Amino acid sequence: LCLEYLGELLHITPIVVGMTISAAGTSFPNVFGSMVVARQGLGNMAVSNAFGGNVFNILMGLGLPFLCYCFLGQESVDYDLHMYYGMEAGGVIFPVIVLIGLVVLHLIRLMCTGWKIQKIDGYIFVLLYCCFLAWAIFGVKNLQPAFFDGK
Repeated sequence: LCLEYLGELLHITPIVVGMTISAAGTSFPNVFGSMVVARQGLGNMAVSNAFGGNVFNILMGLGLPFLCYCFLGQESVDYDLHMYYGMEAGGVIFPVIVLIGLVVLHLIRLMCTGWKIQKIDGYIFVLLYCCFLAWAIFGVKNLQPAFFDGK
């Protein structure tokens, strides 16, 4: 509710608020936890934390509310509005496809380097996140469904 109000106050769409402010706020504990264990030489745990946290967020953070909504919400499909059970999917599909592609590319890079993470990987991920933020802030409007009214 607070983030929704902040988005309205700053004229930022809910998709952008969710992909930036909310995502960063919920991920900072994982970032610091990964940094601590990585400095202790536990790189596998740091990487597992990063992937495991996101897998949990996607499967449980989305799956459980969607399941509850399907049981408690309107049970209809409106194909004209591209909505399933009242939830729009327009702004989520592209980032998910990009995320899957980036994970696959990173796995290929890791295989080519003998499963060793190098300093350049950190720079690449920070650069990719900056590109993602730029896209989320400036380019996401093009992915809004036609019926999106900014509320």
